[in-house]
Amino acid sequence: SPTGGDCTQVGFWDAENKQCLLTADIATSGNTAGIKIGQSIWPAGYQGEGTTQSITIKSVDPYQPATITGNGGGDMSDAGVYLYKTTFPTIYNLVIKDFKVGINSHQTNGVTITENTIKDSDYGMYVYDTGTCPNCGSGVVITDNTIENSGSYTGSSSIHITNFQGDGTCNTTIPYFLDLSEIGQPPPGNNPTPVTIKGNTITDGSGWGITLDTAGACLDSNTIINSVSAMNISGPGYSNAQSNNNIISNNAITDNVSGISIVGSGNTFDSNVSHGSQQFGFKFDSRSQNNIITDNVADNNAQHGFKFETDSTGHLFTGNTATGNSLGDFEGITILPTG
Repeated sequence: SPTGGDCTQVGFWDAENKQCLLTADIATSGNTAGIKIGQSIWPAGYQGEGTTQSITIKSVDPYQPATITGNGGGDMSDAGVYLYKTTFPTIYNLVIKDFKVGINSHQTNGVTITENTIKDSDYGMYVYDTGTCPNCGSGVVITDNTIENSGSYTGSSSIHITNFQGDGTCNTTIPYFLDLSEIGQPPPGNNPTPVTIKGNTITDGSGWGITLDTAGACLDSNTIINSVSAMNISGPGYSNAQSNNNIISNNAITDNVSGISIVGSGNTFDSNVSHGSQQFGFKFDSRSQNNIITDNVADNNAQHGFKFETDSTGHLFTGNTATGNSLGDFEGITILPTG
């Protein structure tokens, strides 16, 4: 709540900075959220701050972060941290384990999630808004988190982001904005801010590593090891039901069942490495068009390095290398000789 709610039961409330500083661990009984930040309500005329706007949840000791433990069951709202229709929250330096969802950000804009560890949860992070972009959410920064053995539920992901419009940059600072959609104004996606997922490490997930159902977002410098499927660039995005115009760069994909799967169009793939998958390194669906694909590496995958399905056309494909892929390095695209 804007006055700290139950924060003093597990830490202390810094009223000036709207921070709950955790000094104790939390263990839930039954199916319930460990921490919930509720809906932000504004004064008349949308002047000033909303009631739960800009609250930070963090561990007081950066070297011994607080642990939030669940019982592994329940619904999507039964999360380690549940953010419900608020704005500009920050979740920093927590350990979260054994929940249905580690962090569930529901219809929340301007969210920052950084330096947390999530373990043994069906979904690691589920970051969701409504609408078809650009009439959707905006403002998401997810950086330097570690997610282990999560994304373990059928169809789930270690990090799942859906219905957000980014500004086409990899910036990690979200400028302030008002979400006036509930009083009939255009949602934040019409004036987008960064949607950046950067520097996260995902290991041992039995679902997708990262599912990106957005437009204009950035996936940069993430590491995914030993998941079922590493990256899924597919989802609502624009009205053609695809995930378009994202930046996917500098990611390391190693020893997963499959590498990077792409349905969306107009994306930029730059300097990614997909190594040692049991299936493909990069796979472009027939609906995927006009991507920029430069300086990527696909090696030692059990099927193809780069596979383009029929009707996946219009790509700029330069500087990419593929070696040691069992069914072929390049399939469905013509690589002209150099020199």
